[in-house]
Amino acid sequence: MARAVRSGLPVPPIFARAVIFDPMPKIETEEISRLYNKLHPDRVLKFAEANELVIRNPDLTVRGHRHELRHDAESVFWLLLWWGIHACPRGNEAPSTIPAFAWTIMTTTSSDPRGGLLLKENCENIMDTQYDVLHGLLLSLAGDLRTDRYWATGIHADPEFIHEAFQ
Repeated sequence: MARAVRSGLPVPPIFARAVIFDPMPKIETEEISRLYNKLHPDRVLKFAEANELVIRNPDLTVRGHRHELRHDAESVFWLLLWWGIHACPRGNEAPSTIPAFAWTIMTTTSSDPRGGLLLKENCENIMDTQYDVLHGLLLSLAGDLRTDRYWATGIHADPEFIHEAFQ
């Protein structure tokens, strides 16, 4: 379940003086970009101007918090991460071990410390090395979830922003 839904409140920003939202991720290859533009021209236009957004000295008062579409995308992220940490590739005679801190963060029920796994330095070596490609993808997705969009404005506040970023 998404962190904000589980706690009943938006996830507080890491730094109280500024809330930073990453820009919309760029498509890695020209061929994929061309195909995506052809299939989803409306989405490309809608999110084209989603550059980095910095809100300085945000009002951290919480009003009217509720479950939103983006929380479902975050739940999918946590399920994918859970699978990536626990899955052992077939034929791997010497599987890597799950670091104790990652196991604790993903299985604790007394609090919700999962946000710590979204920090790049904590995401290193938490999956079997055969999943290195997936690891890079998860780091990218984590960047889009690091800051709760409760405080976002403009296109960054669009309910579909996270879903588009995950595309």
